[in-house]
Amino acid sequence: MTETASAVMSFGSEKQYFDFNKPSDQKNLARLLANWSPSFIQNWFDGKIIQQWYRDNNISQEKQQEWNKIFTPFMVKYLIVHNLTDPISGLNRIKYNLETVLTDQNIADQLNLSLDKVQTLFTPFLRKYVAVHHIMDPLASLSALVSN
Repeated sequence: MTETASAVMSFGSEKQYFDFNKPSDQKNLARLLANWSPSFIQNWFDGKIIQQWYRDNNISQEKQQEWNKIFTPFMVKYLIVHNLTDPISGLNRIKYNLETVLTDQNIADQLNLSLDKVQTLFTPFLRKYVAVHHIMDPLASLSALVSN
């Protein structure tokens, strides 16, 4: 109990992961603590779990730097809150989306666009955003953009 109370205070004060004045943050932190130990949550936010994921997936130092641009503090929080029961699966899905689903050729084939059009319309930033925020079907999101 003391470990949980101490962890909760650190998540809301020194680290500023959660704002205790926001009901949504209160709810999200309670949900996290109901599913994960305080040490897991702390290791998640400290980046230790993502670092282990890099090692487990043999991701080079160069690629890690690219991934670290995606996994900002906001994204790290978003990822665990929106993949509550299995945040590692969320990491794997984002990797799959970026490396397979959201390649120039796959987007061109699936949306019936030229490679030039794909490269013009779908910037690296947009692809990263879609890979995270539309994790289950990023192509549907891109398709909606094209049809508008």
